[in-house]
Amino acid sequence: MKPISTKEATSLIDGGAIIIDTRPSAAFLSGFVPGSIHIPLSPSLSTYAELTLDPEYSAILIAEPGQEEHASRSFIKTGVVSVAGYLEGGYDAWVAAGGATDIIIDIDAEEFAIDYKFDEFYLIDTRSDEAYEADHVEYAESIPLADIEENTDALSATASYYIYGETAEEAAFAASLFRRADFHKLRVITAGYDELKANPDITILKKKKTKGDSKFSDN
Repeated sequence: MKPISTKEATSLIDGGAIIIDTRPSAAFLSGFVPGSIHIPLSPSLSTYAELTLDPEYSAILIAEPGQEEHASRSFIKTGVVSVAGYLEGGYDAWVAAGGATDIIIDIDAEEFAIDYKFDEFYLIDTRSDEAYEADHVEYAESIPLADIEENTDALSATASYYIYGETAEEAAFAASLFRRADFHKLRVITAGYDELKANPDITILKKKKTKGDSKFSDN
């Protein structure tokens, strides 16, 4: 797969190419090329790719050193994007060349538990509708991954949003889509949903069972 210099990448981006950042979520959140879609090399790669990409897109990949060919093969295999190549030298080369960068702030479960009580923000749950209906963090709004891009127009881009998902990776992927839509007041909760549920300072709302539910008991 073709290595692409930072100068060539800039030209391709100006011509409409997209950046797909395949690095681990922690690395992505701490610094990335503006407009990047975060799709890490994980078992969920195909799912994320199919939700957001199109065969008409020309993509430049950013990968960790030594992972460039693996990343290229993985995305070519999905068949949902045209891979132009990978950024030679990766994100570090982009920074060294003076390219523009961006970050998204991340917080853990303990930090979220504090903010949850004292700050004002919109809380987004990116899990499936079924998972949200079963239980969710109090005050969270459900916007499943598949619905993010079509729902951003209905949201205020100037408001503050906290995002959680089934995993930290899912929340980081979602946050990259919000950022591409010019949402800048974002916080990614790096705790997966199970960790949030286990925190005694975070209120979880559970679906109430009724006599119509197969698991309902009179006891």
